[in-house]
Amino acid sequence: MTGAAGRWILTPGGPEAIEEPKRRATRRRRKIFLGLLAAAALTLVMGLIPDLRWLLRFHIALDFLIVGYVLFLIQARQQRERYVPRHAPPAETEPALEEDRFLKAGQF
Repeated sequence: MTGAAGRWILTPGGPEAIEEPKRRATRRRRKIFLGLLAAAALTLVMGLIPDLRWLLRFHIALDFLIVGYVLFLIQARQQRERYVPRHAPPAETEPALEEDRFLKAGQF
């Protein structure tokens, strides 16, 4: 058996470890979107061939899928921005002490 005995506590490696799932999701969404665009372009070009006109129906279906996917991406972004603020909220300040109030007012 290799390794030390006892409990291991796993913590994120830092900001990079926290941001990595977001980057993976962005790459995955980009791949899906580009795949839909490529399929739509391919079915459009092939649908222009006289014997393959039936592919234009698939092209129209892919167009609807692309519009639906873009609407989904917009909605998902709005939900993320609603629940996860882009900037950290301002830190709360402690209430002023009684002595500080008198010092600011000029009363010693």
